[in-house]
Formats: sequence, C-alpha cells, structure tokens
Amino acid sequence: DDNTLDDLVEDIEALRLAAARTPDEKVLLRGGSWGMTVACAYAAKYPDKVAGLVLRLPFLARQVDTEWNYAPGGALAQRYPAAYA
Repeated sequence: DDNTLDDLVEDIEALRLAAARTPDEKVLLRGGSWGMTVACAYAAKYPDKVAGLVLRLPFLARQVDTEWNYAPGGALAQRYPAAYA
C-alpha cells in the first residue's frame, strides 16, 4: 500500500534531482520487467526529463500479464508448484 507505482516514479524524480548538476538535466533510464514498467511510467509523467530509455523483458502490468504470472495455472504455479502452494 505504501509502495505504489506513483511512489516509485517520484523516487526516480527525487534521485534525478539529487544527482543532477542542473534542475533540467535529463536522465537515461534502464529497466527490465517491472523496472521497465516503472521507467515507462516515469517517462510518461516526466517526458522532458528523459534523455532515453533502455528497456528489456517487458512486463506491462495488464490484468492478463498479472494472471499469467500469479494466478493458479500461471507461470509461477507451473514452474514452482510447491512455492506457489
């Protein structure tokens, strides 16, 4: 509840501001899976602060993606049935 996508986007902005030499300095974001989703959300909210994105292994966080990963019969349950149980 206290670690939402919006919170993570604002964390990136706080880090960018802390590391920037000027307030307008742009950041290059790299992310995979959930990190890719967070990087895209940051770029959507702060497009003028992003120099570029390096993205891999997309996790789009759609309902179908979440179900495939975590629902009964999904990837986690199929690959690691004992852990899923």
